[in-house]
Amino acid sequence: MSGTSVTRLGDLVLLIDSKNKPFIFRLQPGLELQTHRGVIRHDDLAGAAWGARISSHLGESFFLPSPTPHDILLHLRRQSQIVFPKELGYILLRLSIGSGARVIEAGTGSGALALTRALLLGAALLRAAFNLKAARRAREPRAPAALRTRL
Repeated sequence: MSGTSVTRLGDLVLLIDSKNKPFIFRLQPGLELQTHRGVIRHDDLAGAAWGARISSHLGESFFLPSPTPHDILLHLRRQSQIVFPKELGYILLRLSIGSGARVIEAGTGSGALALTRALLLGAALLRAAFNLKAARRAREPRAPAALRTRL
């Protein structure tokens, strides 16, 4: 997702195991992804080519595709109501939110609507949260680095 042909620390990555179970996370130095199919060190993933096959310490195979906006939206951690991609399109059309629009969003939620607007429309966004826990979660860097200036 970094715009390069290989992964780098800080990239949002998607691993898919042999049973098609997805794991989406940001590569951070010194951390590990621990699954029932084995452990994969983040440092070992840095520099891997997008689309590569990766093996865990148990020899289990994982696929490393570059995550799409769809993957990111479907696998965000949520503690609020889920907004699915088909609903996002209706919301954006119904509210006439397009390129250059300025939007004030009350409540942060998972950030799916904000991420969609940034990816597809480049609309500017001001988010307000009244729940301290939600506000902290909204500051987590989920979006690819190239989009963070729009959120």
